[in-house]
Amino acid sequence: MEKEKEKKLEEKVERNTKHIWWLTIVMVVLLVAAALGGYLAGASRIANEVVEQKNEVEEKAAEKETTNNTQKEVKEIDLSKSLNTKDNTYTDLTDKDVDLGITIKINDDKKSVTVSYNTKALNSISSVTHSTSGGSYSNEIKGFSKNIKSTFINGVGQDITGTVLFFLTEDNTLQYVKLFNKETDSQGNSYYVTYWAHGDNNTTIQNIDADGIVKLYGANASAPMSSGYYTTLAAKADGSFYDLSKMIN
Repeated sequence: MEKEKEKKLEEKVERNTKHIWWLTIVMVVLLVAAALGGYLAGASRIANEVVEQKNEVEEKAAEKETTNNTQKEVKEIDLSKSLNTKDNTYTDLTDKDVDLGITIKINDDKKSVTVSYNTKALNSISSVTHSTSGGSYSNEIKGFSKNIKSTFINGVGQDITGTVLFFLTEDNTLQYVKLFNKETDSQGNSYYVTYWAHGDNNTTIQNIDADGIVKLYGANASAPMSSGYYTTLAAKADGSFYDLSKMIN
């Protein structure tokens, strides 16, 4: 009788021991799985970060290579290689904006700009009528069809009323806005107003039929049997250029 009880007790202990071992094994497996899952998740996150950093480095390297290649390919402007004039002479080349107290900031969307200006310089132009008194102002030009990468303020024609705001786009084409517009009063007298005189929505953005433009310059021009004029030259990578006075409406 006692032996039978001892036998049953031993069997019960053995069963409990097996259960404990199985529970231990299950717990170990679960802990390993959890740790492995965390490790894999961490490894995946690190791998993703490495890939992102690698892509960023490659993009910057590609941009730098493109810039270097472009700089290598661009030649100095050759003033004997006009694409749309003949026998003209160009002198006093400059890549500086005309100083009229105007600055242009390309906005983050690259399809609009903010033009800031001080009317003190503009008010000194006798042929221009202003709707604002002296002071600092700004307005926004929206609606460009392409991304803008640089701007240039210069002129075409015989005097300052031919000043133009040029916008070189990322695909090396040009758009522009005339700074002054010619109007006529009720007596038939002509005068000029700035493009913002009638509000920002009155701005007209126009295109120039030229491509492959890499840089803009201001220059004095003269032609045989005609008076001289001021103009803007749009240079291409091979050194040839367009005289924009012949291409602006």
